[in-house]
Amino acid sequence: MQCTEKYFEADAFRTRAESVLLAAVPDSRTGGGLIALEGTVFYPEGGGQPADRGTLTLPDGTALTEAASPAETAALERAEAFNSRFRDWAGADGFDEVTAWAEEELAFRTESGGNWTPYTLELDCSVYQTEQMVCIQAEYYSYTGGAHPNTVLLAWNFDLMTGQFFAPEILAADGQIFLDAVRDEIIRQIDMLSLIHI
Repeated sequence: MQCTEKYFEADAFRTRAESVLLAAVPDSRTGGGLIALEGTVFYPEGGGQPADRGTLTLPDGTALTEAASPAETAALERAEAFNSRFRDWAGADGFDEVTAWAEEELAFRTESGGNWTPYTLELDCSVYQTEQMVCIQAEYYSYTGGAHPNTVLLAWNFDLMTGQFFAPEILAADGQIFLDAVRDEIIRQIDMLSLIHI
């Protein structure tokens, strides 16, 4: 099968495209399906870039937005529960406000002849997935001016069967012992880093 042409590489602002469906297979993991297109404007998730979302429309104008079976309905509901958490998190970051700050500082530095360091927001993720759950570990890096950047470690655990997020301690026989062990390990690693940098 041919590779999908990545229209977004030639034009990052392109939002519409006509394409041909090359393949479609069921996905037993989600109860839905996977498709391959001749070309796409949808940018995949990776390197801190969240995946694009949109609508596929058939030649007769029918939008592929509704589930065709109870299993697809359940899969879409779980996907929406998962995606809404990320939308809420991303929305809380005040991206528009940060963009405005960057534009103001760039204009000021340009007028005054000073150097300007571009603002940076990055989210790098690694994913572990089984038939029952998805676990995401993320490192959020931000530089929005000032003396130094900030790095925040994040994690999300999602039950694919219930469509709910969960705390990792519920996987242990004794949640408190698990949390205590995690705390002790974090302290041990911090102590090791302190010794390395002395």
